[in-house]
Amino acid sequence: MTPPTSGSRAAKAAQAPNAREVAYESGSGVAAGLAEHSACLRLDSEVRADSARRLRSVRGHVEGVLRMLEDPNVYCVDVLKQVSAVQGALRKVSDGVLRAHVRDHVATAAARGDTEHLVDELMEALKYKA
Repeated sequence: MTPPTSGSRAAKAAQAPNAREVAYESGSGVAAGLAEHSACLRLDSEVRADSARRLRSVRGHVEGVLRMLEDPNVYCVDVLKQVSAVQGALRKVSDGVLRAHVRDHVATAAARGDTEHLVDELMEALKYKA
């Protein structure tokens, strides 16, 4: 595999401490100023570890569903149940990250003076939550 070129998004991701800075540098951030916020607004290490553990489990579950689908005799309802279980697991990851964000960042936004920015950012993120 060839290393990413210096101007590529992959290269920026490798150099940046987190995805928020990459989003800011690539111009896809919600509002100006994400880079300055990323220095102090990080996902709690326990939540990161729990989310990573859950997502590894989801990956294995999805691989199992894919194996089910290789069977020409698979029953539709069995697949639907497994997909629902995967969605539930993903929802738990999302809920945990959201709870940490509200607890650690939104609740302290007024003290930092960035309430409007955090509210706008959260509303943007929540529009994708099902």
